[in-house]
Amino acid sequence: MAMRANGSLFTATRPLAVLAEVLVVCCGMGVAGAAAPSSASAPLEQWWPVPLVPKAVLDAGYRPGGEGGQWPQAICIDPVDGKFLLYGTDVGGIFRSLDGGKTFEPCNRGYTPRGNCGFAIDPVNTNRALAIGANSLEMECHGVYLTTDKGSSWTHVLPKKTKGYRDFREQVAFDKSSYDVGVGYCKVAYWSAGGSSTDGTGRLYKSADGGEAWAEVADSQPMGGGIIKVHSAKGYVYVANGGGLFKSIDGGRSFTQKVQGNVTGMDVVATQPDVIFACKGNEVLASRDAGETFTSVAPGGLPGKRNLLQIRVSPANMNRMVIENNEGDYQWQKYYSTDGGRTWAQGKHDNKLAILPYNNRMPMFAMHPKDEKVAWSFGGDWITRTADGGATWAWANNGNNGIMVGGRFNFNVQDPDLLYFSAVDYNGALTTDGGRTWTYINLSQIHWGGSISAGYAATPQILYGVMDNQLRITRDGGKTVTNAGGVSGAQMSYAAPTDPSVLFCCNLRSTDQGQHWARMNGCDGVFTSSPVGGRELYGRDGRSLVKSADKGVTWIALASLPGEVGDVAYDHVRNRVYSTSNEKLYQYDADAGALKEITQAIPADQFGARRTHTVAVDPVDPSVVYVGGARDVYSTDTAVLRSTDAGQTWQSLIRGVRVDNVKTGLDGGREAIAMRVHPKTRYLWVGTGCYGLWKFGPPAAKSGMAVKPK
Repeated sequence: MAMRANGSLFTATRPLAVLAEVLVVCCGMGVAGAAAPSSASAPLEQWWPVPLVPKAVLDAGYRPGGEGGQWPQAICIDPVDGKFLLYGTDVGGIFRSLDGGKTFEPCNRGYTPRGNCGFAIDPVNTNRALAIGANSLEMECHGVYLTTDKGSSWTHVLPKKTKGYRDFREQVAFDKSSYDVGVGYCKVAYWSAGGSSTDGTGRLYKSADGGEAWAEVADSQPMGGGIIKVHSAKGYVYVANGGGLFKSIDGGRSFTQKVQGNVTGMDVVATQPDVIFACKGNEVLASRDAGETFTSVAPGGLPGKRNLLQIRVSPANMNRMVIENNEGDYQWQKYYSTDGGRTWAQGKHDNKLAILPYNNRMPMFAMHPKDEKVAWSFGGDWITRTADGGATWAWANNGNNGIMVGGRFNFNVQDPDLLYFSAVDYNGALTTDGGRTWTYINLSQIHWGGSISAGYAATPQILYGVMDNQLRITRDGGKTVTNAGGVSGAQMSYAAPTDPSVLFCCNLRSTDQGQHWARMNGCDGVFTSSPVGGRELYGRDGRSLVKSADKGVTWIALASLPGEVGDVAYDHVRNRVYSTSNEKLYQYDADAGALKEITQAIPADQFGARRTHTVAVDPVDPSVVYVGGARDVYSTDTAVLRSTDAGQTWQSLIRGVRVDNVKTGLDGGREAIAMRVHPKTRYLWVGTGCYGLWKFGPPAAKSGMAVKPK
């Protein structure tokens, strides 16, 4: 629980809109631009999203907004009132909405996979839902997850070493006819698992207790890798896959083939379950006798080149439906029908509120159960919504921040509210007001995006970063970009705190605000500086920690680490340098000239791993130290750790099930790659691997959230 500004309580699992209202009361501004609240009762030690949003998004009334940035793979809406939605990405976790899609928030507590490829919400008890784990690798943490509290937490109920990457199917379903009033939920559910090295070509699994326990259906292999639907009154099971469309009238024990060939889309009309629509290749099929027979619907308005997929029908009016057609690479077009599939028209995208470039992706659909004109899908790498039956799909991404940070980042050393946040795939963005509003900066000069690391804003006009080991710089706020030459070393940029003309990028140094660059001797990356005194610089030279007292002209070696230095932070009170190397954490006591590894002092994650990538020290109170580390192949529950006693003891700030840090509010900071502390507000800013940009308030007191090391 946490406190509202008026002293009343609100639950940490409320939607983002509620949290935004709290910050508006406390700070007079939206979540993205929140400064440290002045009220003693205002929540400080919580996660706040920092979405990369243009001013137009806030002006349109969206708080907090969201940039998205990860490839979507699944979306689902509850079939009762349409208030509960689930949304899944390929490698950036899952999100939920509890207010009919007005706001979304990440909901990965207990959900270990990096991504998702399918959802099902209990059609009677919408507190319950199933999720299918996914990632680019086959992982033991994949399989089926169950929530009984609308996504506030998840339990791994069927571990399966599957992949699920780029797997666009409605592959899991509840049987509404199995609702048991005694237990209060639908007892039967099915999962048509995709292929993997351990499951061959996939299998069909069934649960008879609401998703708690699962067993493979006998002779199920032909039913794997399919779209799965269930007759809401009779419990008939339908599977559509590359082998055809199949029907079972005995709970999945046996199937009869009803359609030949590769069936790429199927929907059972929930309100009229004897009606089934399907698609394959260039035709739309319809059945009105519960799937016994199908007839071809002659669809007009679709292009001559047809590769139809993902047909969905409105349960409020089965004449309204949507479908996708693959018309070429990155040309997945949405079409809609208002007459039961006889004629179709192409839908359009309204991307005016999106900050990222639009990249056409393969969509999925979620149809509102009551409003025939409302549906949800994906646009580029964000959530879209139609309110006109599919004619227009508009940005509806409020609360979905998922961009991946490009390397390390640093605030401008003279004005910390100035930041160029570089990003993987989508270049990055500039803020001049401490993260409240952002402008997209295309340093790559590629129309679809581009990966930039080591971003830095010397001024609002002079911005630079690295792409393909080349320094890219603009002197006019991104209008024109030049290549300033090759770089090597640490993907890190910085500036001399006593001289804004002196800039650093990897192993290069400039004395004229980036007009000319020269290679440094004895340093291949500048990370930070002392906040007091002579403002000495701290960096690395491969495996060596190095220091400069003359704005980077010369460097002295402090200590040698076992591997390349990954990140550096400085405690000016204790004259101590923290660093990461080979995913381990080190302390260097400059007065004693002693280096020691302190990795074992930090808590292990849910699988016993300790992995550090980034470290930061609060420059106001350097007894506060932060360490971050991503696990990449799964979502670690120790991605952000904090010490308030100069590194002696640590606590996880990530929402988890081992230790539920309910006081930290939202499910933020997962898979941390880069972190820095804002020197004025003392907020920790965390750039993540595909989970967006977040910040966390400074410690007000001991919070009791410690996780003891194993």
